[in-house]
Amino acid sequence: MRTEKIIAIVFIIGLFLKVVHFHGGPVTVLALSMLALLYLFAAFRLFRDRETGQQDLDLSIVTGILLSSVPIAILFKLQYWAVWLQGGTDTVQVMLLAAAVLALAVLAGAYFLRSKAGGQFRAYYRDMMARAAILTVLAVGLYITPTSTLLKVQFWDDPELARLWQDADPGNAEFQQRLDTYHMKKDPPKSDNKTE
Repeated sequence: MRTEKIIAIVFIIGLFLKVVHFHGGPVTVLALSMLALLYLFAAFRLFRDRETGQQDLDLSIVTGILLSSVPIAILFKLQYWAVWLQGGTDTVQVMLLAAAVLALAVLAGAYFLRSKAGGQFRAYYRDMMARAAILTVLAVGLYITPTSTLLKVQFWDDPELARLWQDADPGNAEFQQRLDTYHMKKDPPKSDNKTE
């Protein structure tokens, strides 16, 4: 869990940087991608009892595969990549719902197996339940949070830009023109007209 805590700290720093407009997007992408890859390819190392090293290898691998979908869905929601997808926000909402259901299934399965397990695997299932619970809460929380709210939080100092991005359609020339006009109005180019 130490690696996951470090990734969580990097993720929180990335969110903070994003809110204060200091290019935190790459940091959040890095943190959530690392977590997804860690779950996908190294679940057999993460999901085991810390003291004894015991685990159910097959269950650890399946759990890692299922839980790796949650950081990816969160990433799509926080980076507003839905705008670029066919189907837009609905696609990301379905991704988040599916990820939450998968994490909830892992949570329920670990709870059930923990109640049936002997003393040797209880810590193993407890740790698995903790991971699944945290990811379920994050996925459900972002699922019920509208994109407009996320935009208002990110662009807290510029509500007009938040409203503009709520109707985003990057492939549309009209949207791009409105965005360019807004930026030109806000930050007009400096002219080099010097009178001699």
